[in-house]
Amino acid sequence: MRLRLTRFGALGVGVGAGVAATLVLVDRLLRLDSGALATGVTLAATIVTTAATAALGWFGWVQIEDARRRQRGVAAGLLHQVRAIRDELGPRPTPGEMQGNALVGDAQVPAIHEWFLPVIPQIAESDASIIGLFLVLDRGLYNLRKAVKSLREAREELTAKREALEGYQRTYAHEAAEMDDVTAWGEARQALNVATQNAERAARFATTVYTSCHKTLDELEAALSAVMGTGYKESSAPGAPAQTIAPQDAAARARGDLHRGG
Repeated sequence: MRLRLTRFGALGVGVGAGVAATLVLVDRLLRLDSGALATGVTLAATIVTTAATAALGWFGWVQIEDARRRQRGVAAGLLHQVRAIRDELGPRPTPGEMQGNALVGDAQVPAIHEWFLPVIPQIAESDASIIGLFLVLDRGLYNLRKAVKSLREAREELTAKREALEGYQRTYAHEAAEMDDVTAWGEARQALNVATQNAERAARFATTVYTSCHKTLDELEAALSAVMGTGYKESSAPGAPAQTIAPQDAAARARGDLHRGG
């Protein structure tokens, strides 16, 4: 609708310039002055050229602004998705601490919502590197899901080995053990040590992947905020609360804003 109005506006400017030029020519012709006629023709040509140039410049500026507005709408929808993923993922990592909703609890690792998949390529007009960052994020979240699965399996194995050793300790706390039992007890200790090392290794890897995902989210948030420019009102400071929106609403708003006026 807005583009149609701007086209009609440009047409109106052109028609107005043509009418003005026609009036000047008619006035000069009625006076039958050859010198004045030449001057009138020159003046009319100048007016028409200036008006046409101004109309084309104005129309081009409106088109550019409309494209920027649509890109800001796309960036806004994607930024909501980035912040939703961060909220589901958990707090930013702190050195020396195990964090993350999926790492310290039983939450699922989030994924890029399918409604945003057709929206992501549309941001390339403003910054194609954002598409690459979303690909990095998608791979990072996939690796985190694998890491969380391995971590949970390692923890379950560690729990089982610890309970087995504690069983031996309870059984032979006040009685002598046979040689075979002593050997099994030693094997249980060794198995517990191996399970502990495996769990620690899985935890370190999961923490590394978790940190990498947050780093990519930070880069995406900065890039998308840059596309939105000074018109963006929501805070993007680390730890600051952000307004949330349902994925379908954000994706629909981004798609609708992009195609509006086309």
